[in-house]
Amino acid sequence: MVVLMFASPGCDRRKLKNATDANAADKTRLPSEFSATAESAKKEKEPDNPADAYLKAYLLVRESEKTTNREESIHRLQDACACFQAVKSKFPDWKPAMVDGRIAKTRESLDMLLPPGHH
Repeated sequence: MVVLMFASPGCDRRKLKNATDANAADKTRLPSEFSATAESAKKEKEPDNPADAYLKAYLLVRESEKTTNREESIHRLQDACACFQAVKSKFPDWKPAMVDGRIAKTRESLDMLLPPGHH
């Protein structure tokens, strides 16, 4: 937040200094606000709910199907496979057949895009 202050004739310079000091105090709080934002972003990357984590991985697969860039598609499939693996390891009792099936399909898609020997 940027605050512009202009000293006009008749302006009390003490009030101006106090307002500037208050603005400086706000700046000292920014790092904690940013760290809270970074923490919430981290939580978004690692869902605590298996359905949310699965959906995130599934959407990565769908994105990989829509892109025309081969490298981008490979990257998204690799990320999706890692997410599915995380669901499997973090929530082993949550729909294991469905998760295993999706891992297999995602690996199959990767196999078609990656050159032999790059797994």
